[in-house]
Amino acid sequence: MHSLRGCAGAKVLLVEDNVTLRDLMQSILSSSGYVVVLAEDGTEALARFQAEGPIDIVITDLIMPGINGLALADRLNESEPVKVLFISGSLEEVISVEGLVERGMDFLSKPFSAAILLERVKALLIGSEGPRLIIKWT
Repeated sequence: MHSLRGCAGAKVLLVEDNVTLRDLMQSILSSSGYVVVLAEDGTEALARFQAEGPIDIVITDLIMPGINGLALADRLNESEPVKVLFISGSLEEVISVEGLVERGMDFLSKPFSAAILLERVKALLIGSEGPRLIIKWT
């Protein structure tokens, strides 16, 4: 991972199979100064991670066709340590992925606000402690 002075210009690999949400998150992150690399699934994310050079943080949907978010994070961390923020639509999905909560992974439950997304990304990038699991009850 390359050195960061603050968060502006940090490179984010955004992995989301829902095109509407992916485009919205890209807009939020880009307008806040992040460089966003997009992937629609785990397989594409692995290729983009290798092709795009140093990635500062990965934001990935937990449940996706093919390689799920947890397996993706494990594969990415084989080559170099990378910070990962998981997102998903429900607590049931989180519970269904064995080991996610036990491993202390950072997680946001959909839907989340732009402010919460940006707060968690910044906290992970600068290494500050914050809530590891943010769930919006609906």
